[in-house]
Amino acid sequence: MKGRLPVGRIALESTFIVFAAAVALFANSWREHRAAQERAEVALVAIADEVRANAQALREAAQYHGDLLGRLYAHARTGGPGAAGPEPPAMDVFSRGFVTPANLSRHAWQSAASTGALEAAPYARVLELESAYQEQSRYEQQVDIISSEIYRLLFDGGTERVRGSWRSLMSVLSTLVFRECALIGNLESRLEVAGPTQDMPSACAEFRPRAG
Repeated sequence: MKGRLPVGRIALESTFIVFAAAVALFANSWREHRAAQERAEVALVAIADEVRANAQALREAAQYHGDLLGRLYAHARTGGPGAAGPEPPAMDVFSRGFVTPANLSRHAWQSAASTGALEAAPYARVLELESAYQEQSRYEQQVDIISSEIYRLLFDGGTERVRGSWRSLMSVLSTLVFRECALIGNLESRLEVAGPTQDMPSACAEFRPRAG
């Protein structure tokens, strides 16, 4: 019958249409996957920058706390053998406060998690970063406890009360320096950087626990 397309031609055109649709779907899927990978790469760079900045903030905090602890140990020795003990240290010993913890950020991590930017990131890498931020949270919890106690002392008797508790503060600083130095190492072990990481602060290399 005239006007009817041959069966072979219909089959060929159908095959071509199906093939073209499959190619289009594959191309679209590839573009989406590539876009997801690019988002993950951008997010990982931002998170690495945040982790690096947090590690630097911890370096500064650990150095101050280590230096302050050293000044308090030196002050403890001024009493001499058999003395009743030195008076509370002067306020200028605490040049940057009784404790000055690191102000750590988690904005890049939270933004990436809330937007799904890490969906295409390697799962093992995401787990490593999550572990680092969990350690960071534990540090922040410890800082909150220490800060609450210092605020309580300040409320009860002002700076004189805190200075009068300087021996207890030495124990607090000892724990804090160890925590900060450990967290620096933890964070930097998660960094994928070209070249060596920065040196640990001298407080981490030289500090040793001593009796109060």
